[in-house]
Amino acid sequence: MKGRFRLPYICTSIYVILQNIILLTGTLLKKPPTTEVSNFFAFLVISVFTVFTSIHAEASQAVITGDSLIWDLLIAIIVLLTTLASAALPVAAIRQWPKKWRYSALFPLIILALWLGLIGVSKAADSRSHMLWLFEIFSWAMLNMIYMVSLMTIKRIFEKADEKNGLSD
Repeated sequence: MKGRFRLPYICTSIYVILQNIILLTGTLLKKPPTTEVSNFFAFLVISVFTVFTSIHAEASQAVITGDSLIWDLLIAIIVLLTTLASAALPVAAIRQWPKKWRYSALFPLIILALWLGLIGVSKAADSRSHMLWLFEIFSWAMLNMIYMVSLMTIKRIFEKADEKNGLSD
Protein backbone atom coordinates (compact mmCIF):
# COMPACT_ATOMS: atom_id res chain seq x y z
CA MET A 1 0.00 0.00 0.00
CA LYS A 2 3.06 2.20 0.29
CA GLY A 3 3.20 4.81 -2.48
CA ARG A 4 -0.36 4.17 -3.69
CA PHE A 5 -3.14 6.73 -3.52
CA ARG A 6 -5.97 5.81 -1.22
CA LEU A 7 -8.89 7.04 -3.34
CA PRO A 8 -11.61 6.85 -0.63
CA TYR A 9 -9.50 8.97 1.72
CA ILE A 10 -8.81 11.55 -1.02
CA CYS A 11 -12.51 11.77 -1.89
CA THR A 12 -13.51 12.08 1.77
CA SER A 13 -10.92 14.81 2.41
CA ILE A 14 -11.91 16.83 -0.66
CA TYR A 15 -15.61 16.40 0.14
CA VAL A 16 -15.15 17.60 3.73
CA ILE A 17 -13.08 20.61 2.65
CA LEU A 18 -15.68 21.59 0.05
CA GLN A 19 -18.50 21.16 2.58
CA ASN A 20 -16.69 23.40 5.07
CA ILE A 21 -16.19 26.08 2.42
CA ILE A 22 -19.84 25.86 1.32
CA LEU A 23 -21.10 26.02 4.91
CA LEU A 24 -18.81 28.92 5.75
CA THR A 25 -19.89 30.81 2.62
CA GLY A 26 -23.54 30.11 3.40
CA THR A 27 -23.06 31.35 6.96
CA LEU A 28 -21.48 34.56 5.69
CA LEU A 29 -24.18 35.27 3.11
CA LYS A 30 -27.36 34.44 5.07
CA LYS A 31 -28.59 36.69 7.84
CA PRO A 32 -31.40 34.86 9.76
CA PRO A 33 -30.17 33.77 13.21
CA THR A 34 -31.50 30.21 12.85
CA THR A 35 -29.51 29.76 9.63
CA GLU A 36 -26.33 31.04 11.26
CA VAL A 37 -26.69 28.70 14.23
CA SER A 38 -27.54 25.66 12.11
CA ASN A 39 -24.73 26.37 9.63
CA PHE A 40 -22.21 26.86 12.43
CA PHE A 41 -23.39 23.64 14.09
CA ALA A 42 -23.07 21.75 10.79
CA PHE A 43 -19.60 23.26 10.26
CA LEU A 44 -18.59 22.12 13.75
CA VAL A 45 -19.97 18.60 13.25
CA ILE A 46 -18.23 18.18 9.88
CA SER A 47 -14.96 19.43 11.34
CA VAL A 48 -15.17 16.96 14.24
CA PHE A 49 -15.88 14.12 11.81
CA THR A 50 -12.87 15.24 9.78
CA VAL A 51 -10.68 14.83 12.86
CA PHE A 52 -12.11 11.39 13.60
CA THR A 53 -11.72 10.31 9.96
CA SER A 54 -8.11 11.42 9.95
CA ILE A 55 -7.38 9.65 13.23
CA HIS A 56 -9.00 6.50 11.86
CA ALA A 57 -6.98 6.73 8.64
CA GLU A 58 -3.74 7.15 10.57
CA ALA A 59 -4.69 4.41 13.03
CA SER A 60 -5.12 1.98 10.16
CA GLN A 61 -1.53 2.70 9.08
CA ALA A 62 0.25 2.18 12.40
CA VAL A 63 -0.02 0.24 15.62
CA ILE A 64 -1.47 2.55 18.25
CA THR A 65 -1.91 1.75 21.92
CA GLY A 66 -4.94 2.89 23.88
CA ASP A 67 -3.01 5.62 25.69
CA SER A 68 -1.62 7.18 22.54
CA LEU A 69 -5.06 7.16 20.90
CA ILE A 70 -6.51 9.06 23.85
CA TRP A 71 -3.69 11.62 23.72
CA ASP A 72 -4.04 11.97 19.94
CA LEU A 73 -7.76 12.52 20.31
CA LEU A 74 -7.27 15.04 23.11
CA ILE A 75 -4.71 17.01 21.10
CA ALA A 76 -6.93 16.89 18.01
CA ILE A 77 -9.88 18.28 19.97
CA ILE A 78 -7.76 21.07 21.49
CA VAL A 79 -6.39 22.01 18.07
CA LEU A 80 -9.88 21.89 16.54
CA LEU A 81 -11.35 24.13 19.24
CA THR A 82 -8.44 26.58 18.99
CA THR A 83 -8.78 26.68 15.22
CA LEU A 84 -12.52 27.28 15.42
CA ALA A 85 -12.02 30.04 17.98
CA SER A 86 -9.35 31.61 15.81
CA ALA A 87 -11.55 31.31 12.69
CA ALA A 88 -14.33 33.14 14.54
CA LEU A 89 -12.34 36.40 14.31
CA PRO A 90 -12.30 36.62 10.50
CA VAL A 91 -15.90 35.40 10.29
CA ALA A 92 -17.05 38.14 12.67
CA ALA A 93 -14.98 40.71 10.78
CA ILE A 94 -16.47 39.64 7.44
CA ARG A 95 -19.96 40.10 8.87
CA GLN A 96 -19.34 43.52 10.44
CA TRP A 97 -16.74 45.35 8.37
CA PRO A 98 -17.32 47.41 5.23
CA LYS A 99 -16.66 45.81 1.86
CA LYS A 100 -13.00 46.84 1.37
CA TRP A 101 -12.03 45.44 4.79
CA ARG A 102 -13.97 42.20 4.31
CA TYR A 103 -11.53 40.97 1.69
CA SER A 104 -8.60 41.34 4.04
CA ALA A 105 -10.50 39.40 6.71
CA LEU A 106 -11.32 36.64 4.21
CA PHE A 107 -7.63 36.08 3.42
CA PRO A 108 -6.78 33.81 6.41
CA LEU A 109 -9.82 31.60 5.76
CA ILE A 110 -8.73 31.09 2.15
CA ILE A 111 -5.24 30.18 3.37
CA LEU A 112 -6.74 27.67 5.83
CA ALA A 113 -8.90 26.04 3.14
CA LEU A 114 -5.94 25.72 0.77
CA TRP A 115 -3.69 24.37 3.51
CA LEU A 116 -6.28 21.79 4.62
CA GLY A 117 -6.63 20.69 1.01
CA LEU A 118 -2.87 20.32 0.69
CA ILE A 119 -2.65 18.33 3.91
CA GLY A 120 -5.53 16.05 2.87
CA VAL A 121 -4.12 15.31 -0.57
CA SER A 122 -0.59 14.84 0.79
CA LYS A 123 -1.78 12.47 3.53
CA ALA A 124 -3.76 10.50 0.97
CA ALA A 125 -0.71 10.16 -1.27
CA ASP A 126 1.73 9.26 1.50
CA SER A 127 0.69 8.53 5.05
CA ARG A 128 4.12 9.63 6.30
CA SER A 129 3.73 13.20 5.03
CA HIS A 130 2.48 15.97 7.32
CA MET A 131 2.96 13.84 10.42
CA LEU A 132 2.52 16.97 12.54
CA TRP A 133 -0.51 18.30 10.70
CA LEU A 134 -2.23 19.19 13.97
CA PHE A 135 0.60 21.57 14.79
CA GLU A 136 0.42 23.03 11.27
CA ILE A 137 -3.25 23.87 11.84
CA PHE A 138 -2.47 25.15 15.33
CA SER A 139 0.25 27.42 13.92
CA TRP A 140 -2.30 28.78 11.41
CA ALA A 141 -4.60 29.58 14.32
CA MET A 142 -1.87 31.50 16.16
CA LEU A 143 -0.72 33.36 13.04
CA ASN A 144 -4.34 34.17 12.25
CA MET A 145 -4.78 35.74 15.69
CA ILE A 146 -1.71 37.92 15.16
CA TYR A 147 -2.91 38.86 11.66
CA MET A 148 -6.43 39.74 12.78
CA VAL A 149 -5.28 41.82 15.77
CA SER A 150 -2.90 43.70 13.47
CA LEU A 151 -5.66 44.18 10.92
CA MET A 152 -8.08 45.46 13.57
CA THR A 153 -5.44 47.90 14.83
CA ILE A 154 -4.70 49.18 11.31
CA LYS A 155 -8.42 49.54 10.59
CA ARG A 156 -8.92 51.51 13.79
CA ILE A 157 -5.97 53.82 12.96
CA PHE A 158 -7.48 54.54 9.53
CA GLU A 159 -10.93 55.15 11.05
CA LYS A 160 -9.50 57.61 13.58
CA ALA A 161 -7.60 59.41 10.83
CA ASP A 162 -10.78 59.61 8.74
CA GLU A 163 -12.73 60.99 11.72
CA LYS A 164 -10.03 63.57 12.39
CA ASN A 165 -9.93 64.66 8.74
CA GLY A 166 -13.73 64.74 8.60
CA LEU A 167 -13.97 67.00 11.68
CA SER A 168 -11.31 69.43 10.45
CA ASP A 169 -12.97 69.92 7.02
